[in-house]
Amino acid sequence: MSPKIGKPLLIAAIIAVPTLLVGFFFVFNLYLKPLMQVCPKNCQGADYEGQVLLGQSFKNFDLSHANMPRTIAREADFSGANLHFANLSHADLNGADFRRSDLSAALLTHADLRNANLAGSRLGGARLYGADLRHADLRGSILGSADLSQALLQGSIIDEKTVLSGHWERIWHLWNDSDPDLDLEGASLSRANMQGYDFGPANLRHARLRDTNLSGANLSEADLEMADLRQSVIDDSTRLAPRDRLVWEMHNAPSVSPDYANVVVTNALLSEIYLQNANLQGAVFRDSILTFANLRNSDLRGADFSGANMTEADLDGALLTDTILSGANLHGAEMGFSNLRGAIIDTDTVLPERWLVVWTILNHGGEGGDYSGLFLGSADLAGAALQNANFTEADLRFAVLAGADLRNANFTDAILTSTDFTDALLTGAIFSGADLSNAVGFVPEGK
Repeated sequence: MSPKIGKPLLIAAIIAVPTLLVGFFFVFNLYLKPLMQVCPKNCQGADYEGQVLLGQSFKNFDLSHANMPRTIAREADFSGANLHFANLSHADLNGADFRRSDLSAALLTHADLRNANLAGSRLGGARLYGADLRHADLRGSILGSADLSQALLQGSIIDEKTVLSGHWERIWHLWNDSDPDLDLEGASLSRANMQGYDFGPANLRHARLRDTNLSGANLSEADLEMADLRQSVIDDSTRLAPRDRLVWEMHNAPSVSPDYANVVVTNALLSEIYLQNANLQGAVFRDSILTFANLRNSDLRGADFSGANMTEADLDGALLTDTILSGANLHGAEMGFSNLRGAIIDTDTVLPERWLVVWTILNHGGEGGDYSGLFLGSADLAGAALQNANFTEADLRFAVLAGADLRNANFTDAILTSTDFTDALLTGAIFSGADLSNAVGFVPEGK
């Protein structure tokens, strides 16, 4: 080779070789490396987190336990693949083919499965929380034990071979039937994504809407009597009748010292509400359910709880003057230091024995009464008429007897630990053997 020819070839080689290497580097990383990483058939536990896998084929591959969160795999072919326990959370799987694939126990939370073909796939135990399944093909798929909480099901397709739990099948029909059955009395819509749904005049009496997404939903004409709205989600665009919005607020948006004076909330499910230190003067809760409600230190003067179920409610320190408790069930209720003077009860009212005794003393007098051996701890008996009463061996620890008339009362061997006797009349009272440790304001006769 002549020097004249060799020199240009050498220069061309010096330029071309690095250029080809750079080009190969980009081609390898952008196209060849992902293809090489798509391991042939056996990809158990493979890591594809965040990778772009657009349109790639994983047909019949074993991807069990694969880590694929946030992958972009639109239009990818996973037909016949084993994706058991695979992590596909937040993955973009729009239009992907999962026909006859095994997705049992797969993690698909917030996955985009719009237009995906899941026909004949196995999804038992799959976690599809918040997944977007709009217009997905679910014909013949097995979702019996799948978690579809907050999933979007609008426009998805099922058939008689699709296995869905009764709960999620009900949600599917609400979204996809042209004339859905809106008689949902007692039905559960818990954890469903009903965002923007128009319930019209649906019967939702006693329905369970706990943790249901009702953002933008129209419930203005729905009957929500006794519906469970705990932890349900609404927003400014949710349409609710004022009474139902109030019930939702009491459950889900309690303030430090809520003020609900004179509100009317009848036949409402208010179990476990937190209304401690609330102003509920004159409020009406007739026939409502307030089991395990926290009404501690609340002002309930003049409130109407007639017929209400207040089993196990916490009423410690509550003001119950003139409160209507006719027919109310307060079985197991805590009423320590609550003021029962003037509270209205009847023969249908269920009160724990201790508080019935306290109510009777305050409202009918306790002069000469026999309360020996009774437990009346934390009872508010301030100003009570208890002259000549027998409290032998009674337990009145932490009770309030301030200003009470206790003349000639018998407290022999009674437990009076931390009992408040401030300004009580004690002339002639007997305290032989009584435990008066830490008693407040106790000034025996002659002292």
